[in-house]
Amino acid sequence: RRARREGLEGRVVLSVLVTKTGSVKNIYVLETSGISLLDEAAMTAVTAWRFVPAKIKDTTVESTKLIPIRFQLED
Repeated sequence: RRARREGLEGRVVLSVLVTKTGSVKNIYVLETSGISLLDEAAMTAVTAWRFVPAKIKDTTVESTKLIPIRFQLED
């Protein structure tokens, strides 16, 4: 709400370590938006996501995903 009220926009790229079960094990900001509020909102959201885990042949494995998130206000 604060970001919307203040007209804040930006793009964050997160590096996310996804476990064999599809949950987030580790997350950090690879490219900041320059606005900590947006960076933190992106991390909070992605931490709650569930992913389809990567596979090598038929075995699920941990993997790192790069997740870009754009915060853009609409009229």
